[in-house]
Amino acid sequence: MTTPAKSIRVVERDIELLSIAGRFRFMSPRHLGALLFPTEKAAAERCRALVGAKLLVEVFVPVRPYSKSARTVYALSARGARVVSEELGERPHHLSESERRSGLFLDHTLARNMLYVVLELLHRRGRLRLLSWRHAPDDVGLSAMIVEDGLQCRIPLVPDAVIVVRVDGVDELL
Repeated sequence: MTTPAKSIRVVERDIELLSIAGRFRFMSPRHLGALLFPTEKAAAERCRALVGAKLLVEVFVPVRPYSKSARTVYALSARGARVVSEELGERPHHLSESERRSGLFLDHTLARNMLYVVLELLHRRGRLRLLSWRHAPDDVGLSAMIVEDGLQCRIPLVPDAVIVVRVDGVDELL
């Protein structure tokens, strides 16, 4: 038997949070607290409310491989994806009930997402300009063309992200 969704008032910040969860797959209260809330605790409380409303899904990440203790991260639910689609016209990815991820995959994804959070916060503070962040496989590409000594060579890639920043007026591709 499934638990019915609790009714909550969805505010603009919730829509932004749901959109971020859809773009980045898994977000921790630490990530969301840095981006949208005054504290990590406030982010965790709002995430729990959104889980109760069935807009987010809780995902438990082992602290260490084979550990029985876990920390909680959040992913977008199918219902949350419908809300984002209706409000913003986006088509975000949501976590299906059958989709499972290993602790190592989750750690890797959360570390990549932390890099995004750091770059976004530096952008907001004027320390650098985040020109582009792409991490979806279709956006990142599967190969790069390398030119050396007049010879071109296509190198296959399995990248996590392609990031373009501007620091002191110079554009850098990461």
